[in-house]
Amino acid sequence: MMPAMHFVLMGLATWRLASLAVKEDGPWDLLCRLRHLIGVRYDEHSRAYGLNVVASGLTCVWCASVWVGGLLTVAYLAWPVATWLACLPLALSAAACWLEGAIDGNR
Repeated sequence: MMPAMHFVLMGLATWRLASLAVKEDGPWDLLCRLRHLIGVRYDEHSRAYGLNVVASGLTCVWCASVWVGGLLTVAYLAWPVATWLACLPLALSAAACWLEGAIDGNR
């Protein structure tokens, strides 16, 4: 059974990774370039759409979080300590993003 702290950390890390994959540019626009390479395109209203199944999964944080959560679960089952330790910085980043959004209201 997964301890509650691990569950919370991995949940926050899942949201952070899904948000990064779907919405953010990343340094040197690497995430934008990766999404384009995979097949994510934008219409004239800046709405994302996918040219294939994988790209379609990268157009919505809710969709991407299912896949990210699944991958983190598999990693946790194989390497529990290493996985939740790797999730810690992502969880802290997620908490900081949420706090910034609550305080500033821009996100």
